[in-house]
Amino acid sequence: MHYLDMAQQLLDRTTLKLKSGLIILVLINVGCSGEAPAANAAAEGGKDQNAEIPALSDRKPEQQNSAAEPDISDQMSLKTAETACKNGDPNAFFDAFIQSKAVQKKYTAASVEKVQLQSDFTVNHWEEVKADDYTAFPIKMAGYYRKFTQPISEGVDEHVIFELNQGQNEAFVVEWTRVTYDGKFFGEGDDLGTAYTLDGKPYKSGESMTDGQLLFEAAGDCWNFALDTRHSRNGASN
Repeated sequence: MHYLDMAQQLLDRTTLKLKSGLIILVLINVGCSGEAPAANAAAEGGKDQNAEIPALSDRKPEQQNSAAEPDISDQMSLKTAETACKNGDPNAFFDAFIQSKAVQKKYTAASVEKVQLQSDFTVNHWEEVKADDYTAFPIKMAGYYRKFTQPISEGVDEHVIFELNQGQNEAFVVEWTRVTYDGKFFGEGDDLGTAYTLDGKPYKSGESMTDGQLLFEAAGDCWNFALDTRHSRNGASN
């Protein structure tokens, strides 16, 4: 099954129930799509980086004190997210979401479903956790770059490329892929070379196997993060 088929299945999902390995998904077609390229620091590309399933670990990355008042950066991100909600702009909303723990806390559903899939897309693990106990969000901002929060290989500079697809019921799915760059760039700016997936293959939009999907359900006049799905990455997953 191609990963875009998985995105179509996740969009407009109204329930996800697993009993004896059964997943029940309510589906519709993808309405529109957009791509946000990720810049990356130079790293050796084309090498097998022992790619594995990006674990849904609850090992906590650096976190701000949840009891503290939002700082200026968080306040700006909260305002950006609020404006994106009013404008119906999922891309601007997601950018604010990955930049701020305060935004993540405000716009996460009461519970988050966590699913790990095998390379054949069968379910390896499923659980539902309370929002306060979910600490495995996979993407963060590091300077101007989107990065994976829990790199599997120590010392490997893992960045993230993502594509956003929105369904007719306003829910949207973010499909994300970890990459490294070879540093062989041409021109000026933040062009850092060719992106490689962690199984050593050049990244191709719409073709490369993704590492996971994040589902944001419509909630009132905005969205709530509700489902975190991870895919197996073992070098033969394409």
